[in-house]
Amino acid sequence: MPLQVSTKSPTHDLIITIDDEPVRVHVKRFMKAESIAFQREFFRLGNPRGLHNLTADQRGQMATDAMAFIEKSIVTYVSFEDGDVIDENGAIVTGQQIYDTFYARADVIGALYQAIQSENTLGKAQKKILNSRATFWPGSIRPTPIQD
Repeated sequence: MPLQVSTKSPTHDLIITIDDEPVRVHVKRFMKAESIAFQREFFRLGNPRGLHNLTADQRGQMATDAMAFIEKSIVTYVSFEDGDVIDENGAIVTGQQIYDTFYARADVIGALYQAIQSENTLGKAQKKILNSRATFWPGSIRPTPIQD
């Protein structure tokens, strides 16, 4: 049986759970140039070698750059299904609205950033392993689960 690959949809569609509520998320499918640019920044800012050789100011700048990249990625590549998340002003749909609403929620921001990276760079088996790790969390903050 041949492998069936779908590249026609402009988004990867998945569900994350925020405060025990399912939220339909649309992650933009990368084009080649977007994929290369994202991966370059992801690896540059993710866990650079020689970090211990940097000054405190340089490490602080790396952290600032990483947060700016995460914000830009969510604003650019993520949207919610209209009506799944609302506040006193109405539906939260666009990436900018999502970031502005959840900027202080490390669980939500982390799950969305992970979804951008994993949906565009990992295969089904790799995503399953990554998501199974997220279901076991020995710490006090449980990560936001992602479902396909």
